[in-house]
Amino acid sequence: MANNNPESSNLPQSGTPRPTPRRRAQPAHTLSEAGDRELRGGPSHSQIAEAAYLRYLSRGGGHGRDLDDWIEAERELRAERSHQT
Repeated sequence: MANNNPESSNLPQSGTPRPTPRRRAQPAHTLSEAGDRELRGGPSHSQIAEAAYLRYLSRGGGHGRDLDDWIEAERELRAERSHQT
């Protein structure tokens, strides 16, 4: 037996309303924030990425330490810049 009620098209077979979809969380850092860091004298996103990749290569390319590479690369770049000023 078909239900001809137009409102029932939004209901699943059980007759209960569907949950409202959740919005995706926004990323913690945006490209504009990365650019702001560069303007303030900190290393840019691309500089950190390149340094982290070089660290990855220098240790033989083993997987699973990408965050460590990134953090160390950023730390080293910041230390180099603080010694230059």
